[in-house]
Amino acid sequence: MSAAAAAGGCAGKAYVANLDDGTVSVITTATGAVSAPITVGKDPHRVAITPDHKHAYVTNRGDNTVSVITTAAGAVSAPITVGKGPI
Repeated sequence: MSAAAAAGGCAGKAYVANLDDGTVSVITTATGAVSAPITVGKDPHRVAITPDHKHAYVTNRGDNTVSVITTAAGAVSAPITVGKGPI
């Protein structure tokens, strides 16, 4: 594990978009434990992690936004409005 990953909060975790309920699940890969879901926008599709592992960007097709999750805290900032049907 890199120092950047450890500092960022997402080392050893998988972020999974849950399309039907507007959430993201965080799975601890070593144990398979699933955290409480993080509410994002409508119809989330894809998740991208920043190189420093501090943020996860989630595309929300249903409301044409991107949610930004701070990985260390699991907190979501205000959504970013983007073009139609982001993936």
